[in-house]
Amino acid sequence: MSKTRVYELAKELKLPSKDIIEKAKQLGISYNSHMSTMEDGEIATIKASISTKKEAPKKVVEKKETPAPKKVEAKKEAAQPKKETAKKEAVKKAEHKPAHSPKQQDKNHQPNQNKNGHKKEFMQKQEKIVDMFNQIAPTYDVANRVLSLGVDVSWRKFACRYMLEIFKNKSINIVDVACGTGDMMGLWSEISKEFGVEVKSLTGIDPSSGMLKEARAKFPNFKFIEAYADNTTLASGEAQILSISYGIRNVVERKAALREFNRVLADGGYVVVLEFTKAQKSGVIPKVRDFYVGKILPKIGAWVSKNREAYEYLPSSIDNFLNSANFIAELENTGFKMLKVQGFSFDVCTLFVAQKVAKNTEKNL
Repeated sequence: MSKTRVYELAKELKLPSKDIIEKAKQLGISYNSHMSTMEDGEIATIKASISTKKEAPKKVVEKKETPAPKKVEAKKEAAQPKKETAKKEAVKKAEHKPAHSPKQQDKNHQPNQNKNGHKKEFMQKQEKIVDMFNQIAPTYDVANRVLSLGVDVSWRKFACRYMLEIFKNKSINIVDVACGTGDMMGLWSEISKEFGVEVKSLTGIDPSSGMLKEARAKFPNFKFIEAYADNTTLASGEAQILSISYGIRNVVERKAALREFNRVLADGGYVVVLEFTKAQKSGVIPKVRDFYVGKILPKIGAWVSKNREAYEYLPSSIDNFLNSANFIAELENTGFKMLKVQGFSFDVCTLFVAQKVAKNTEKNL
């Protein structure tokens, strides 16, 4: 069963998240952010405290009964037949008007019900994925190195060098979404020096508290925010580069996340996506690749992490993800133009680089 987060309780009580965090602090309960999860007992305590504060003593005012004049009542009774007649005529007219059929009424209510139902379903699915990453966080780095034989590091480095060449000798802000344990952030910081790039701000975003715990231990000087990809909490136009490595296929509300990336990027900024992709070609090598990803990889991952379910999820998440052409279409439909698409290791991994289209330019396209 999924736990309630601070922002969800705040929404229910129609209060800002910071008020909930402040109230909890007064009650001796500590939350780090609006994304923090809450126990049922804590929710009950906070609700009770807030409702007690809201309740005000009610004054009981006794009404004196005054007998109504009989003459007035007589007049009202006399007028009643006329009102009744008017009501009956109105009802007759209404009966002749075509009423909405049950199907039409259902259609009127259906969109909101479906929308809320889908949103809840998406949220539960996303939370399940986040919980899975919380569980494997302590062994995540080791498992990655073993499973890819260290090749994933070379893919990340290629992406960093390609982008930093564009910003050579400039000052920029970088955001890394689904930052996990901070591997990509470490490479951005390290490789930027090769190109004389000043990284004024380097921010990691991830909804997994377990992953962020590992990241903060590795990189105590970096800035990390616990947030979802489709709601980063960052200011608009804040970054020149936004990267996401092996994380976009784990985002349930993917299109909303791409729109959020576009919002966070400055005009002309770049989104950099590294992701495992489905083999598009037939032949021996793609079959060997699929066999490794589907059969061998889950067993090795389970052995390293002691969590078989997490590494059985990996091949299914790759299989359920879009192919390159469809993902490119999604990027272009959310305000980006493609700059580079490159596959690595027989297209096991693909690099997508797209540039945010400036608003005034977009109108001219």
